[in-house]
Amino acid sequence: MNTSLLTILLLSLCALAWSQMLVGGIGDDISTGLNSNNYDITVDEGELDFPVSALDPSCGRSNPARSWGSMIDNTFESIFSYAEQSRAAGANLVAEDGATMLNGFHDQAVSLATFLKKGREPRAIILIGHGDMCTSETQKSAGSCSNPDQDPQNYCRTTGQAFEREFRRGLDELVVVNNSEIIVFAPLRYSQICNFAQIGHTSESLYGPSRDCQTFWKETTTASGFGPCSSLTTDCSTSRIEDAYNTQLGYFKILESVIQQYNALSGGSKTPSAVGHSGGAVVAAGVTVTFRSDLWNYRFQIEDVSSCDCLHPTKLMQQKIANITSNTLQCPGSSSIRCCGDESPAVCGGDPTLSAASASPLGITLALLVLLATLLQF
Repeated sequence: MNTSLLTILLLSLCALAWSQMLVGGIGDDISTGLNSNNYDITVDEGELDFPVSALDPSCGRSNPARSWGSMIDNTFESIFSYAEQSRAAGANLVAEDGATMLNGFHDQAVSLATFLKKGREPRAIILIGHGDMCTSETQKSAGSCSNPDQDPQNYCRTTGQAFEREFRRGLDELVVVNNSEIIVFAPLRYSQICNFAQIGHTSESLYGPSRDCQTFWKETTTASGFGPCSSLTTDCSTSRIEDAYNTQLGYFKILESVIQQYNALSGGSKTPSAVGHSGGAVVAAGVTVTFRSDLWNYRFQIEDVSSCDCLHPTKLMQQKIANITSNTLQCPGSSSIRCCGDESPAVCGGDPTLSAASASPLGITLALLVLLATLLQF
């Protein structure tokens, strides 16, 4: 066998043996890559080139290969995910379209714990909670909701008490896994999506003709009774934006507070009880629990927002999420880093049309090329 090829093979085997990390992701339809097309659909990688007037085939479907989190997939559609950047030996994505903290998180945690018990270095990454704020209810005072854990005075959104209860239930499934590292990411600040009501647009797809975002949101809600995050986007009024922001901020504080409490527990301790939750799970040895607010502070740019529905992250945004979660987002940072400021926090302030160059995958791509060139020298 050629010496260079043998060297590369041995290096690959050594790298695989060195990395025993299993990464598992919990999430909603953001983590499944739903509607993760490119904002400019004239050229969509991995698919036939087509003009904007043609139907966008990437709309209306999930694409796990474009998930920011734990898919390891080297196809032309894939991104350089969190799991790949962590050099995981194995990965499992248990995210589901439409999942919320209220409906889905606990079941995902049970499934993920089973997977993580197979590894010596298990890591759970969690990004969920967007759907708990984004409901299809268009009236703030709904009278009644389909679930008693939803607030009839806040667009039937998940109540803070229920959000905390379900979060604790899910954590209790994960902290029993030996040596597990649990990283909880604050949700993306979706009240800022209304920044794109007039300047954003949809592509022509199964959702209908190309329209500006506000027209698309309103007409979709009117036609079907619900649309993308109707509780917020029906008219993007100031009151709706503030209500959405305050709801998510409440969830943020719950995640942060609960993680602080669990992080203080040592191996052998029992998890505490809370309203509606008995607690009592025995924390395994070597467990660490971390809360990160990076994504909450990220200010969306126009290329981040899918032209399928003016709501979900594009393929580029999925890559940005992978890069931010794999590293950190420093706020405030350089002028190229777009962060939410203290002024008008509900809409993050600033000009949403500017690009966040620092979050581009270009730097990682160059680093990979350098690594590949180094290996080929052997």
